Amino acid sequence: MNTVNVVVVGATGAVGEALIDALDRSEFTSGEMYLVASEASIGASKLYKKRPILVEDLADFDFSQVQLAFFAVPDSVSRDYVEQALSCGCKVIDFSACYRQENTVPLLVAGVNSALLEEDDYQLIALPDSLAVDLSQVLQPIHLNTEITRINVATYQPVSSAGREGAKELARQTSNLLNGLPIEPQIFPHQIAFNILPQVGELEPSGHSSSELGLVNELRRVMDDVSLQISATCVQVPIFYGSCQALNIETRYPIDVDEVIGLLRENANLKVSKSDSLPNYSAPLAVVDSDLGDCYVGRIRASVGIENGLDLWIVSDSVRKGAVNNALRVAKLLLKSSL
Repeated sequence: MNTVNVVVVGATGAVGEALIDALDRSEFTSGEMYLVASEASIGASKLYKKRPILVEDLADFDFSQVQLAFFAVPDSVSRDYVEQALSCGCKVIDFSACYRQENTVPLLVAGVNSALLEEDDYQLIALPDSLAVDLSQVLQPIHLNTEITRINVATYQPVSSAGREGAKELARQTSNLLNGLPIEPQIFPHQIAFNILPQVGELEPSGHSSSELGLVNELRRVMDDVSLQISATCVQVPIFYGSCQALNIETRYPIDVDEVIGLLRENANLKVSKSDSLPNYSAPLAVVDSDLGDCYVGRIRASVGIENGLDLWIVSDSVRKGAVNNALRVAKLLLKSSL
């Protein structure tokens, strides 16, 4: 791979910091690394390849210095600066939801639909939400083998899905409540400490949340099947890291549990629990600090009372690993095909 200069936009956020750490541990690039963020972070520094790099102001950054930009920022920031980076000839990989539903912008999960990169020399790549990354890796091999006719998923998402401020709110509320002090929700609509909220994102007039609708639409795009019947319920739970998904699917034709396990084990990014070992599942605390895989799949079993139905349990450190590792794989494929 040719040497490329890289910038991480949003270097002081949760995803940005995880991305810098992943780049530091990889052999992705030997070029220059630039870190930029909002004005509030100017002067901060991050270690990269054993040397400190100062965080620069995004408003003043010259994108012509780099060949690849990772945008790990809110939608509004991507909307304001991605076009500027593109106009400087820089390729962009965007974590935000800003371009996820733009038909001219590929929405990529490496190993699932990355063959799209062979069709054109894309300058901008959108990345799906980390939950869609995990789900697509589990669903795609089953769908190709026996056609999935219905998907029902409930997600259980950590407070870090709302960023650093979400984690701070859980810590603050927990401390206050344990010390008999009052709390005032700021990031979440209700108390999150010692509580569960059946809402992630804004509630739409339809009754669905923005996260639920986003997950449905992103899965359909990544799996290139707009007819997929998908129902999603997204739940906020009081843990800092680690996402869980309870997945039920129906297939057009029968498929054996052992066959499903075999299909999933062909993907090195998935860690599949043995069906004959108990307990045959993972929990968030076990996967957050593990390097054995991006996504853990267990409790794979035939559904009770549903013909051709399967139930699965999926766990990942979605914010810090699933999304970031997908971004690195997509970047390597993008650069391999174009630079």
